[in-house]
Amino acid sequence: MQILKQKKGDVGNLSGLAWSIVTLVIVVAIGAIVLNNFKATISDNTSTAYTTISSGESALGEFGNWFKVIIIVGIAAVIFFLFLRFRGVSQ
Repeated sequence: MQILKQKKGDVGNLSGLAWSIVTLVIVVAIGAIVLNNFKATISDNTSTAYTTISSGESALGEFGNWFKVIIIVGIAAVIFFLFLRFRGVSQ
């Protein structure tokens, strides 16, 4: 409801989005480090734990590939939002 009370053309506070992205990157990085440490402690490469950890590492790598797309879509949404807000001010 606070967004509706803002003046027309006011960009608002985007720091929440930035902090969310930073937090997500930190959590993914820590997850990758933890999985790598667990994988290093397992000596049997054919065990279920080893294959599960390898699958987790693969999933984190795939998320890293999609992360660029998520960032680009987020930036495009902010630019689109700004365009609509400033277009409303000029009319």
